[in-house]
Amino acid sequence: MRILIDARPIQNAHAVRGIGTVVRNLLQAIVQIDTENEYLLLTFAGQALPNFSQRVRQITTYRLPRLNRFDWIVDQLYLPGLMRRYGTNVFFATDFNSYPLPRSGVKVMAMVYDLIPFLYPQAMAEQTWLAQWGLRFNFANLRRARRLLAISEATKNDAVRIIGVKPVRIKVVYPGIDHAIFNTLAASRSIPDIYGISGDYFLFVGDPEWRKNLRGVLDALAELPKEVKLVIAGKRAPEDSQLRQWLDETAMTGRVILPGFVPDEDLPSIYGRARGFLFPSRYEGFGLPVAEAMACGCPVITSRNSSLPEVAGDAALYVDPERPDKIRAAMATLLQEETLCETLRARGLAQVRQFTWESAARETVAAFREVASE
Repeated sequence: MRILIDARPIQNAHAVRGIGTVVRNLLQAIVQIDTENEYLLLTFAGQALPNFSQRVRQITTYRLPRLNRFDWIVDQLYLPGLMRRYGTNVFFATDFNSYPLPRSGVKVMAMVYDLIPFLYPQAMAEQTWLAQWGLRFNFANLRRARRLLAISEATKNDAVRIIGVKPVRIKVVYPGIDHAIFNTLAASRSIPDIYGISGDYFLFVGDPEWRKNLRGVLDALAELPKEVKLVIAGKRAPEDSQLRQWLDETAMTGRVILPGFVPDEDLPSIYGRARGFLFPSRYEGFGLPVAEAMACGCPVITSRNSSLPEVAGDAALYVDPERPDKIRAAMATLLQEETLCETLRARGLAQVRQFTWESAARETVAAFREVASE
């Protein structure tokens, strides 16, 4: 069986986000465990891609000279012929910007991460009119795919309710984390001096977008003792004008540390020395940072919505993301109750064992076989 996988999320704007992390690690695990099928990777020409395996062929396409707002239109015209040319049996669509219409006998299996633009009007409104049209067109295509892989039960339920896909055609495959990187041994190492992190602090990982609820975290921190700090690890954070405004409004400038983007090899030590990990998000398709924090023995504060209870299980303190006072109370609890912290650490380490890339890869390969045999 010959399978063409869209590997472009490793190269485009998704590369340093959750989608890029999922696609990169899933591909690496698939080619390690599956020696039976032949894999082709759809990539952008002229951009580096990890050498996953000598058995994997890379098929290049081309990015339009401007921002890729129109690339999804090009995909609808170009990809069907490409799939025919290489004798593809299954196309695995991993980027929600490019779900091609099933044509010419090629069976499409698509990954679904979340349906945020359809759940929150403000998220859709932030897009250009063309991007909005593209999202609606591409997500409508999901009804025609042979199989959908949802990264959580919450995402599956949203796909059933919003898109109208029958539940029998959706398979839940949880992402994994790299346990060789995120573990308690790595978390026990000293934090590199370049980040300037010391003392008591809570950790927030991600960019300051409305869905992540960083403003609520800042409001919660304002009422805690002044020696307690907040570390915000995210690529955009140091230059984000909205965050600067929030810091001024809450008078938190001196209590917030902005290390910027932190590579995976340094994150465990920052997780491991935090008093707690803050993730009171309004919605998540999965929430990889929660699993990473638990693997590093860091107590977690998160929301009881979307997929987050699936990820955290009984290993977190749950809060209402719209109530900064509840977030603050949970933070104060972690500062005061070490026995509870130890309980959450132990539960987190047990909970996170189920999230492995090998398991995700085996379930994905099984789905390829199911789709090909239909």
